[in-house]
Amino acid sequence: MATYQELVELAHRKNILEVAAELGMKLDSDYRWIVPGEKPKGLTFKPEYNIFSWWSHGIEGKDPIALVMLMKDCSRKEAIKFLVKGEARSLYKSSRAKKRTV
Repeated sequence: MATYQELVELAHRKNILEVAAELGMKLDSDYRWIVPGEKPKGLTFKPEYNIFSWWSHGIEGKDPIALVMLMKDCSRKEAIKFLVKGEARSLYKSSRAKKRTV
């Protein structure tokens, strides 16, 4: 079975722009979160580093796990579960297959 640390790593490596899209966030061409009809929120993404920052809220350089925690108002454990979904099962299967071939 996948360890907690393996699940954290898997969640941490998720593409932050894909995570934002899955959360229903709309981004402009400068990777800023926009809500139609409102001023820009100031939350920006840096896809080359897989992080986001929200300066007006004192949030700097956070990963996909933190984004889910912020947007869904949930715990770290719940955010990791949201990010890995069925991938944890495939990770478990691949680790079992490696053990069989050894």
